[in-house]
Amino acid sequence: MMKTVSRMAMASLAVLALAACQPPAEETEAGKTAAAPAPAAAPALPAIDLNDPQQITSAFRAAWDRAAPAKAPAPEQSGGGDFTFTTGKLVPLTGERYAFVSDGQGGDGHVSPGAVAIHYLERTPDGFRRIDAAPLIVDGGTFGNPPEWTIQQGLLTAPALIATSGGVWQGYACSGASVVELTPERPVLRADYVRLNYSNGGAVMEGRNAEEMEGRLVPATPGREFAVQYSGASTARVVWRLGADGTYKPTNEPRDLPWC
Repeated sequence: MMKTVSRMAMASLAVLALAACQPPAEETEAGKTAAAPAPAAAPALPAIDLNDPQQITSAFRAAWDRAAPAKAPAPEQSGGGDFTFTTGKLVPLTGERYAFVSDGQGGDGHVSPGAVAIHYLERTPDGFRRIDAAPLIVDGGTFGNPPEWTIQQGLLTAPALIATSGGVWQGYACSGASVVELTPERPVLRADYVRLNYSNGGAVMEGRNAEEMEGRLVPATPGREFAVQYSGASTARVVWRLGADGTYKPTNEPRDLPWC
């Protein structure tokens, strides 16, 4: 009889021990299905009108830390004075990142350049936030007028801002372009003053034909080279190639290319 009771007791203990090792059915099921909740995605910001004066005012203040006007010194190599910036335009890049391009007026002398300044901004639910403190300033032109600029896709790896400026000297008119790559991280000056247009129409003597030339930036191999295709007084195709210093230089520019 004692042996039977002892066996029953040992069997009961084994059952209890086995039960203790198994999690409750509800906990086991919950463990299979209860995963850590995924972080909620940030809500997308509503689209904005890039030409909205309120957006431009907000972007200008974020870029310059003040309302217009803002002043900035000319680059050392330009020899000009301060530039005065009063307005600008937004250029969408990727996501909520924008380039803000401000037009800067220089002095009123014939040789005084104007400028464009390029800041990078991030758009947040609270407004624009400047990414880097210092802008890239590109100068050019005469009588303090800022360069005219456009955005060209496909010329470089990232969108290219083409800042064109020129002037007239004793009847000879010339214009050239600075090429800025709007990389994801920051604006980078890739080529400085690419020769574009030429005319001697204001200097040619009466009865003689004016000599004119027009240059057009065309893609070649983005990230390696681009070209300038000329028409008129020259039909050369000049290739600009990326060097080790991160800038593009002409590789085959003719010595007799008309210029001021």
